[in-house]
Amino acid sequence: MWLIILATIPAVIFGFVLEKPLKQLFGAPTVAAFFLIVNGGVLFLAERLRRRARNGNLGELGWLGALIIGCTQATALIPGISRSGATMVGGLMLGLHHKDAAHFSFLIATPVILGAGVLEVPHLLHGGAAASIGPVAWIAGLVAGVTAYLSTWFLMRYFGRHDFQALDPFAYYCVAFGLSSLGLLLVLG
Repeated sequence: MWLIILATIPAVIFGFVLEKPLKQLFGAPTVAAFFLIVNGGVLFLAERLRRRARNGNLGELGWLGALIIGCTQATALIPGISRSGATMVGGLMLGLHHKDAAHFSFLIATPVILGAGVLEVPHLLHGGAAASIGPVAWIAGLVAGVTAYLSTWFLMRYFGRHDFQALDPFAYYCVAFGLSSLGLLLVLG
């Protein structure tokens, strides 16, 4: 539990300090497309560099490792950078197996997502959006929750079975989608 709390601190600090500049980045789709390409490159590179790691398990992760993974999580405040991908890269660079890196990544997502929700709910209530939340929104929330659960279940099984270049399909997807998005934005812009 302490490692999860420690890994959450960098994202909280960077989120508060850089809130305004980061919000401006979310309004720039070319920035998101560019960093999606960067994200793919980092995932691909991490798989190549990881081979030299010691391949430890989550039980060997200490406070410094949790803090390092927390710093990689903070990079996901940039649009186009995958939070789970960044934290898995941090875990792999520290020598964790894919499954252990994914497990810790999903565990540290919870406080960040809950914290973001706690910060945004007052804005929704103040803006009058709460009155317009109808059955469609509740169904959408339920579907999103079930989809998140099933995705996590699938990914944990995938990373449990693939401990060699397991991030490569995600890297290829990020680069292809980022390049396609950037190309469309440049042509249509």
